[in-house]
Amino acid sequence: MAKKHLVIVESPAKAKTIGKYLGKDYEVKASMGHLRDLPKSKLGVDIEHDFEPVYQPIRGKEELISELKKAAKSSDTVYLATDPDREGEAISWHLKALLNLDDEKAKRVTFNEITKLEKNGMFVYESVPGTAVHGFKADENDVTFVVEGPENASITLELEPETEYKVHVDDVYVGKNKTNLGGKMSISVDLEEGRPVKVDVKRAFD
Repeated sequence: MAKKHLVIVESPAKAKTIGKYLGKDYEVKASMGHLRDLPKSKLGVDIEHDFEPVYQPIRGKEELISELKKAAKSSDTVYLATDPDREGEAISWHLKALLNLDDEKAKRVTFNEITKLEKNGMFVYESVPGTAVHGFKADENDVTFVVEGPENASITLELEPETEYKVHVDDVYVGKNKTNLGGKMSISVDLEEGRPVKVDVKRAFD
């Protein structure tokens, strides 16, 4: 069974754009900025517990918080993809606490820009500037390429619509993924500076 992933960005416009690139196993939602803050009508720290901050939901965001909690609970991985600045880091920190996410389930990612590459009639999207995709080989049933970069990347391929593929990363089977109606399928690749990662996508016939 394919895993479900939740991606949370700040703005609805960015959610719509990123949602076009990701497959059906990814749900993209917007936090609409900050979701909680210190109370304005009373002291915002607990003086009996080392002055620990006491946050509360921002008025009018209760329904959105409930929706995000529900989506996070039903997802295997939650990508906190808020903006790569101080405000974005704060929003991701609050989201992780608000949604009760542990370190294994929550992943911090950023989308500084989205670059489209074209190879052999297929499209590869890289989420982080500086990511290099090379050694690209493809036939009607198999796509292989190597990814290098300083940060984790989300690679999107355009393949046969509504078709299941087996994905191997560095020759390790990581599961099946199915393309959407437009033929797009996204793969998350964990990258480290100076270490190339081989990705192999084969059509599943079983």
